[in-house]
Amino acid sequence: MSETTTRRDLAQAEPPAGWRDGAMLDGRFAVAFGESVPAAMAVAMAHFTAVARRDLKGVAATLHFPFAIYEGIEADVYETREAFLEAPPRQFDFSGEAPAKGHGGLQVTAGSYDMLAGLELLTFNPINVGLALSFTRHAPWGEKLETCEGVYAVTNNDGRWAIQLCSTIFTPAFQEGVDYRDAVEAHLRHSRDWMMGWSHSDGEILASRRPSPGRHASVSGGTKVREADPVGGPMAGNFLSSARTRRPMSIYGAEGVASRLSVRRIATGEQAQSHTPQTQFDNFSNSARGGFDKYGYTLVLPNQRVLHATVDKAHTFGGYVRYTPASEIISETRSLGILTYVDQVWGAAGMLGQCLYRDRTNDARHG
Repeated sequence: MSETTTRRDLAQAEPPAGWRDGAMLDGRFAVAFGESVPAAMAVAMAHFTAVARRDLKGVAATLHFPFAIYEGIEADVYETREAFLEAPPRQFDFSGEAPAKGHGGLQVTAGSYDMLAGLELLTFNPINVGLALSFTRHAPWGEKLETCEGVYAVTNNDGRWAIQLCSTIFTPAFQEGVDYRDAVEAHLRHSRDWMMGWSHSDGEILASRRPSPGRHASVSGGTKVREADPVGGPMAGNFLSSARTRRPMSIYGAEGVASRLSVRRIATGEQAQSHTPQTQFDNFSNSARGGFDKYGYTLVLPNQRVLHATVDKAHTFGGYVRYTPASEIISETRSLGILTYVDQVWGAAGMLGQCLYRDRTNDARHG
């Protein structure tokens, strides 16, 4: 199987049984995972199977176009299937002739074979699933050459599930186990600064953060609740707007969505958020409180971590937990992203999706 198709548009659906007025759709409801997770797992297995068989057309059948991939520290975008097949990413050039330069795994040795090593679910919602997949590559005589560790955004576009965006890190067998502590600390600091900015209504902290320069690709946004909303992910702003409008399913539409990919070029020195007016902080505090009387502060997810890393790129699992002033949990959000090391600084470089894992407004008692 090379793809999975779903023909039900959830944006028009009624909220699931048990949803409480004013809440966001969270991971307790089967609609968040019942179809999306099995479909994404099937796509991931079809993708790896095609790689293992050195079947380029089979790989293409598991992708959405435009498709973006980070083989290095910038996104390469393939607008069409034809462009992908004519000049594929180097890791999918199974001729064995593609030159390897700067990164491992980009030259497939004739006669080599791959073995599945792991598949992990990280984020999920009705239209976007974030996965980590790893495999080992071996020489024809059995020697382990390297391990590939990748993160994948599998999305439902117009009823079809396929990979919209991915990033891979190939590590030579002799280099496995190297600890990139600078990437780990950068991931934590970036996330903590962002949460401090929103917790303290501090626009200077938000403006001080810098994404990595270069070409970025993300699965972001969500089906439009308001005309100004982007189409994609969805992400935090979409979760909150869907709750405010009492339409928790509205951001999970698939019908007519051709792509959920957002691509842009980040200039050197560009800020993550240049200016945040006080009204935006006030609106955030009002909506972030959920079903509680007041919003207090936000901290990063306690099990936030770097999934895979190399000298200039890291795949990150993170998110945040919102609290009341009395330290009661309001909600938990999870995310899957990419950090890159450019100009001797680690910076955010891409997002593969978010999920609203838990909103306590849906609980019977929450304050």
